[in-house]
Amino acid sequence: MLEHLGDRSGAVIEDPGGNTFYWLVPPGSTLEWEEEFTPQAQVQMLSETAHVAVPGPQCTAGPQWRIPPTRMRCLTAAEALRDALAAAVSGSPDTSEHC
Repeated sequence: MLEHLGDRSGAVIEDPGGNTFYWLVPPGSTLEWEEEFTPQAQVQMLSETAHVAVPGPQCTAGPQWRIPPTRMRCLTAAEALRDALAAAVSGSPDTSEHC
């Protein structure tokens, strides 16, 4: 996924215990495409009320920042994430333009 998003990715939390990555997106921005991914794709959208363990900046055990947030890179645009997820699930290269 990270290679599909490239520079378009915002901050990413990695939970190595569950082999899980969390991309932070604007609230409500995934509502229109929640049904696009089958359970086999192992993609799950969390609601605005879900709780995610947010690691400290220097955390190296448990959940940790794979891509730490910065002033210029915090949230991932939902459209970019959806396109990258679709490319990763289909196994095809992402052909969208990188900004």
